[in-house]
Amino acid sequence: MTFSMRLGTATPGSATREVVVDIDPLAEHPPHDIERYHVLSAPSRVHVPQRTTEGLAEALANGTQTRAFEKLLERLAEHQLVKLAHAMSITLAPCSTMSPLEARASIDKVLDGQPQQIWRMVTFVVQGLKEAMIKGNLEAIVPVLDGLIAHDAQSASGLSRQADATLVLAKAALGAQIEEDCAAGLLTEVRIAELMGRGPGLHIVGHAVLAPVLEGLGVAA
Repeated sequence: MTFSMRLGTATPGSATREVVVDIDPLAEHPPHDIERYHVLSAPSRVHVPQRTTEGLAEALANGTQTRAFEKLLERLAEHQLVKLAHAMSITLAPCSTMSPLEARASIDKVLDGQPQQIWRMVTFVVQGLKEAMIKGNLEAIVPVLDGLIAHDAQSASGLSRQADATLVLAKAALGAQIEEDCAAGLLTEVRIAELMGRGPGLHIVGHAVLAPVLEGLGVAA
């Protein structure tokens, strides 16, 4: 993604310079997220097109801009997932030597600290099924699915009572799988990443929150 901005026109004879600001979206925090480069001339002058939004309009129309943003967001999400898996693997490493009750308490505590990540997984699977239902001419199910992830500005969590219950179901399902993997010696950093944001975890969350609803509606899961 390349954006240009013209701040004005330098008067004849005035000294100009070029400043390049590189923003790293994967950096943890300032000052490591921004690097500046100065050149005592301005070789890359910005030329204003006659139609200033023509390039952007074309990029939006053909999907180029959308794909660029989606790719960036995917990289950011994957970066955060890898970081999360690494941190969780360190915290949960002692679980293999704990009693089952202690291990489950430790797992629950870790998952209690990740409501946003679990909620992302919940909304992903619910929205995916919603789109599938619409394509299959089963729009009547959509309001039920919307209820699973409905917001409530008056609640402490910002979620409706049903959405809170959906989140609890997802957390419990992930906790049970993590506990099982830990007992079997399979809880590696890679496995944690799979459970907390990739296919295996999405499948577990989807089954936990969608299967009861679909069964109640008589729809095959």
